[in-house]
Amino acid sequence: MDTFTAKIPFLLKSNPPTRQFFAIPALWVLALFLFIPFAWLAFYNHPSADDYPLSQTARDWGQYTTVVGYWKCWSARYTSIFFMSINPLVFGSLWKYKAGFAGIFFMQVLAFRFLLPVLFRLDNENYTWLLAAVASLVFLSSSPSLSNGYYYLGGALFYQPGHLLLTLLVFLIFRYSPPINWPGKAWKLWMMIGVQCALVIGLTGCNEVMMVVGLAFAGLGFGWFLLFNKHFHVGWFLLLITVIASAALVIFSPASFYRMEASGTMNRSLSWVAGEALKALFHTVFQAFTSPPWLALLGVFWFLQPMPLFSNLTRLQKIWLSIFSGFTFYLVYFPSMLGEGLVQGRTEVTFQFLLFAVLLLLFNIWRPNRNVLHFSTIATMLLVVLALVPFGKNYLPAVNDLVSGDAKQYNMERNARIACLETALSDSVWVKPVSVKPKSLFVGDIGDYPQPWYDNHVAIYHGKKFIHLVDAKHPEPTCE
Repeated sequence: MDTFTAKIPFLLKSNPPTRQFFAIPALWVLALFLFIPFAWLAFYNHPSADDYPLSQTARDWGQYTTVVGYWKCWSARYTSIFFMSINPLVFGSLWKYKAGFAGIFFMQVLAFRFLLPVLFRLDNENYTWLLAAVASLVFLSSSPSLSNGYYYLGGALFYQPGHLLLTLLVFLIFRYSPPINWPGKAWKLWMMIGVQCALVIGLTGCNEVMMVVGLAFAGLGFGWFLLFNKHFHVGWFLLLITVIASAALVIFSPASFYRMEASGTMNRSLSWVAGEALKALFHTVFQAFTSPPWLALLGVFWFLQPMPLFSNLTRLQKIWLSIFSGFTFYLVYFPSMLGEGLVQGRTEVTFQFLLFAVLLLLFNIWRPNRNVLHFSTIATMLLVVLALVPFGKNYLPAVNDLVSGDAKQYNMERNARIACLETALSDSVWVKPVSVKPKSLFVGDIGDYPQPWYDNHVAIYHGKKFIHLVDAKHPEPTCE
């Protein structure tokens, strides 16, 4: 066995024992069964809030102009704006927009798939994918904001891709370490460092939270070699320079200055931001630790075998890494508090993901040689986790939206409105407000916002000039 393979046990392919052969498919079936309400609900989902403005802009201007235009005027999150500029609404497909929920969920599964083998020794691919799927289902059930973080594409695509890009970056760095010295003519090393730098650029452009994480991660890698190895690591230095340049592209963009002025950033003191960030952190921890499936899932990972690298850490390195990871997790709250003075639901989803990753890291740092349970026991624990999924805060409300018929009624009314907008001959269309708003879906209706920006973009997207709610002067909708 070569040295590389010996150091990366999760690359080994082994035949699962008989008990795994039967237990893994059974757990998959149960997980897929529990996933049905969330998938079913997606068929009743509809665009809302920023979905229409971004889609209409990208459709009319094109992807490049949209990304550059937003970077100049409204949002410097160039990666997220690009993803939104190629969402299905841009190409006029509502059903693909609804199916986007499946893509968002699979993106989360992939994020766990890349994260777990970095932290734990997992003996086969089926086992790894099962753990990733169960973890993603638990996060769906326990999410701080199911509607904002998963069904609302304008929220999900600004945060979920960051999870995947971050874990993919970490996975590739641990699998193919950045070159310690200048690569010279070794084109394979240049190609790998190029891919890693590209991931850093993409990660930084997702949102400000991932920008902070990217800066911290690159700084950690470079500083680790300087502090403990007394060596100037060229690869980590290139990653650090890349993330700093990418962060500058975000921070010093015209849009960032405009948003800071518009949101009152300059009026918030650093002490206020620090205090509110700490409160928000405690809120995230409280939500997580009061969720039965989330706690049970954490218990499963406590009994998995960590990667060998954690056993090689000195006590000083453990203390340094623990303080650094905890402080970084605290710092990721600063952009939200500095920018808007609050934490939105979709951002809470990312905080919960980062909290889970930090806790797993701390587990492995301080208990690298803990007792490991047999697969049969782990399988039983996973069964318990899946049994607790319905006790997550989102599961029963999602089921209720389906059973009560609210989601179906909402879908029918929105479909009828779209048909009216597509067939009405007049430039101004009068519509009724939706009669129901399912709690699990992100519903932003006509007239819900103080400014008419959303209403105007809905009208323009469908080829109209104006869309209004019926009122005393116009009591009859355009289409009945």
